[in-house]
Formats: sequence, C-alpha cells, structure tokens
Amino acid sequence: MIEPQGDVIFKNDVVDGEFGNYLYGKPWDYGVNFLVGYEFFRRVTIQVNGQFGIANLAPDIDGENPKGNIKNRVYGISIGYKL
Repeated sequence: MIEPQGDVIFKNDVVDGEFGNYLYGKPWDYGVNFLVGYEFFRRVTIQVNGQFGIANLAPDIDGENPKGNIKNRVYGISIGYKL
C-alpha cells in the first residue's frame, strides 16, 4: 500500500494550495474561553472549562466563502488535590 505523503499547510484560499500538500484551513483562529472552579475542604478542587472558536477556519474556494463552517470547540474537566 502506498502511504500518502505531504505537509499540512494553512492558507486562506484553496487556490493558493500547493501540489502534494494537504490544505487544512485558514491560519488564524480566535474565540472565547471560560473556566469555572470550586475548592472543597481546602484540598480538593474541580474545574470545568470550555473554549469556543468564533472564526470560520474553512478556506475560501477561489475567493468565495464555503457554505459550511469549521470551528474549534474544546470542553474539559479537571480534578486536583492539594498536598
């Protein structure tokens, strides 16, 4: 089986892509983040976080905006213990 080879590149427009490379999306991302935490008994902590991308990372196609959206979303939870 032949393994595909090439680099992952980030460009604003598909037309700017390079042969043999994989165009992933636009190079700049921005969004909002939230973090909420609580400490129990001065030892145990719990935190919940979320990150929501605002920017559409889908590259343009010959100067035209695509119909779909590609946005980053991340959710997390952490539990800690203070020694």
